[in-house]
Amino acid sequence: MATRAEVDLENWRRWKKTNSPADLAILLNTMSGSMSKEVSRWQGVLSRSVLETEARRLAVQAFQTYREGTGASLNTHLVNYLQKLSRITYSHQNLARIPEYQ
Repeated sequence: MATRAEVDLENWRRWKKTNSPADLAILLNTMSGSMSKEVSRWQGVLSRSVLETEARRLAVQAFQTYREGTGASLNTHLVNYLQKLSRITYSHQNLARIPEYQ
């Protein structure tokens, strides 16, 4: 039985070879647990749907920049890449500063 990391890597290899939207959808589906965890981590200021959309965009970029054999698993690379979700959250926090009543 293959481990999750092996399945993820095989799905990534298939997508990298074919570059098809169907293979990308399979890859995104297998990695959805990690993406959902990171979205939940930054949820609060923005709606979940906005963060999920941004997470999918970042995930595709992570898949494109992943280099096999560097020592990091695909999941580790994805989670590290999804740390950029904090930027969109922080940029929308405290849009208006309300001064304390004097």
